[in-house]
Amino acid sequence: ALAGEPELPATLSPGAIAVLRDRLGFDGIIVTDAMSMGALNALPGMNDSELAIRAVEAGVDVLLTPPDPERAHAAVVEAVRSGRLPESRIDEAVRRILGAKAHLALHQSRYVEPARVNSVVGSAAHLRAAERIAERSITLARDPQGRIPLDPRNVRRLAVIAFSAPEDLTAGRAFAAELRTIFGGGVEFVQPGGMSAADF
Repeated sequence: ALAGEPELPATLSPGAIAVLRDRLGFDGIIVTDAMSMGALNALPGMNDSELAIRAVEAGVDVLLTPPDPERAHAAVVEAVRSGRLPESRIDEAVRRILGAKAHLALHQSRYVEPARVNSVVGSAAHLRAAERIAERSITLARDPQGRIPLDPRNVRRLAVIAFSAPEDLTAGRAFAAELRTIFGGGVEFVQPGGMSAADF
């Protein structure tokens, strides 16, 4: 709705990409959400190939986990060959990706030392950044009784309800486990079954 295209997920919305590029001045790499997500699958008359083309057409630089990567690649290549997608659109995306790789000096060393991953990703600076991002990403819609933040001294029982697709067996479990370390054994985990992507 922000982009004037309420019927389109942001992944396929030229207006949403324009908000990022023109209004917010973002010149980094734009990556889709998973191309297998429910919002895309629910669109009428769109197959995986068309979704890949429409996302690149909208201004996305990287398609994340298309259901069939080879088919998505072939569809985008064919769209360029047919003239539907201008080659300059691909060039823009490639420039951003190569620029990011150069910034990280991947042209000098592109391999990761597995033994160093935890010390780099789990560094104090990265953990602080993750905490800041988490704090800023939560919106309290309403709390008329002023119960948030929860005080462990006043809470004996909590229910964590994780609404997720049936195959997503881990949804909410890490959150519930963390709450158990704070509130003890009174945290009940509930994952209602039988929900489809349309229910979200």
